[in-house]
Amino acid sequence: MNNKNMFNANDYQIKIASPVGEAMWASLKDPKRWQPGDAGNYQMSLVVSKSEAEDLISQIIAVRTKMEDMMTKDGKTVKLSPHDPWKDTDDGKIEFRFKKPHFEANDKYPASKPVPTYLPDGSKVDWENTEWAVGNGSTVQVGGFIRPYYVGTLGLGISLRLAAVKVVELKKFVSGSSDDFGFGNGNDSSEGSPEEFSSADF
Repeated sequence: MNNKNMFNANDYQIKIASPVGEAMWASLKDPKRWQPGDAGNYQMSLVVSKSEAEDLISQIIAVRTKMEDMMTKDGKTVKLSPHDPWKDTDDGKIEFRFKKPHFEANDKYPASKPVPTYLPDGSKVDWENTEWAVGNGSTVQVGGFIRPYYVGTLGLGISLRLAAVKVVELKKFVSGSSDDFGFGNGNDSSEGSPEEFSSADF
């Protein structure tokens, strides 16, 4: 069995709730599309202090180590992706990048729905009847999954799958576009992972 088919990401993803931090580049209602015809991704960056980021980074590394150990247990080698789902910011913080692939409707499945988003009063945003977006600088917590993937050109990597957002302090973005230029197209495009998240999960 080749490395690409060695595991089902759904079997190894870990459900997490992020630390509370600053939202950036949120596309929660509509997917961000990079080119015409792209299915696109729902996505959000979360910026936190380095100390607040330590636990989540440790969990990510633990999942990657577990997958690497599993894939090399018979003496095989595995290439590791050079890309992490976090980066250092210019002001000394950590930016985590969460994504959720969008899928168009087909004969078997309906189209992907917007990211479930909960306001400070506990109510759920009705994205179909909402004209604003969660703007940069909003204080949020992200619910999601630490999710392994294997791509032949990159190797074994870890993504952060976006499942839900809890807004602590909202700064509405009400004009223009929520498009951003900080994510790229992504590599974890598996469909069908369990992504049920409610406000009680935070």
